[in-house]
Amino acid sequence: MQRAALLFLLGLLPLTACDEPGSTPEPEAPPPASMPPPSGEPESAAASTPPREPAPPTCTGKPGKPGDEEITIVSSGLERKATIHVPPIHDGVKALPLVLVLHPFLLTRKNMRKLVKVERFADDAEHGFIALFPDGIGRSWNAGECCGDAKEKKLDDVGFIRDLIEHVSQTWCIDRARVYSMGFSNGAFLSHRLACELPGGVRAIAPVAGTLGIPASTCKPAHPTPVLAIHGTDDDLVPYEGGPPKIPRGASFGTFISPGATDAFWAETNGCKGAPTTYFTRGEVSCARHEQCRDQATVALCTVDGGGHQWPGADPLPAMGHITKDIDATEAAIELFRAHGL
Repeated sequence: MQRAALLFLLGLLPLTACDEPGSTPEPEAPPPASMPPPSGEPESAAASTPPREPAPPTCTGKPGKPGDEEITIVSSGLERKATIHVPPIHDGVKALPLVLVLHPFLLTRKNMRKLVKVERFADDAEHGFIALFPDGIGRSWNAGECCGDAKEKKLDDVGFIRDLIEHVSQTWCIDRARVYSMGFSNGAFLSHRLACELPGGVRAIAPVAGTLGIPASTCKPAHPTPVLAIHGTDDDLVPYEGGPPKIPRGASFGTFISPGATDAFWAETNGCKGAPTTYFTRGEVSCARHEQCRDQATVALCTVDGGGHQWPGADPLPAMGHITKDIDATEAAIELFRAHGL
C-alpha cells in the first residue's frame, strides 16, 4: 500500500524536500484575498446563533512565552513531535483557545503549516489563539480507515493528541473547553475521530477532503460538535460518492464513506431537524447547512464542483486535481470556530 501511495503522490516530493536538513524553504506566497466566509449566519437563522460565551478561565504559574517552539513528548512509548505557535497576546494568565492543525498522509506538520497559513488568524490582537501542529508517525495518522503506517500499526493517535494537549497545557495558558481541529485528508479523518473519541471532545471541527473513518456505531462524542466539511466532486483519493481511491491498488487504502453520508451522520448525531439549506454560493462552491441542531451545533458541507484533493484557497498540490479559489478553507474553518467560541 505504501509503495502505491508513494508512486501516485510522487509530485508531493518537492513539498516534503524542504523539511530535509540543509535545504532552504521557498518564500511563502501571500495568502489568498479575503472572501465572505461560508460560516456567516443567515439573518433568519436564529437557532444558528451560539449562546453567549462565559469569560475564559485564568491561569497562574504558566511560564510559556509567545512565539514558536518545537515540542517532543513520549506517548504510548513512542517519541512524538509537534510545533506550537503562541500569539503575542498570550500573557500566561488569560486562557486562550487551542486549534489543532492536522496534516495529510505523506506530508508533515511543516508542510501543513505552510499550506494553511493559520498564523494570519492566530495572531489577531482581539481573537488570537494558540495553534498546534502535530506530526504523525510515518507522515500518517490512524484515523480508522485511513492511513499508512499509523493505520497498519494501529497507533493510538487520539491518545497522542490527548497527551499533547495535556503537555502544552502545563506550559501555556489554554482553555481546555475551547479546543478545535482542522485537518486535511488523513488529518480530516483524524479530526472526525477526535470529535468522536477525544476525552471531553473538541469544540468544533473543519475537515477538508476527508470523511468519517470509524464505524458510526463507535462514535460517541462528548457533546454535539459543530462541523464544517469541504470536499471536491473530482477528488480521486477520497471520492465524493464514497468508495476506495480511484488510483492503482486504491482498495488497499480502504473504502471510505462519502462526504454526504458523513454530513448526514453528524446531522443525526447532533439532533438536527429538517433538511440542510444553502447559505453560501460562489463560483464553483456551494455550501449547505443543517441549522436546527442541539446546542447550536450546526453541520455544513461545502461542495467544490470539479474540485480535486486540495486545500481550497491555498497553493495547489501537484497531481492532486483542480483547486478552487472561490473559498479559503482556512478562513472558513476559523469563521466556524469563531461562531462557536474561538
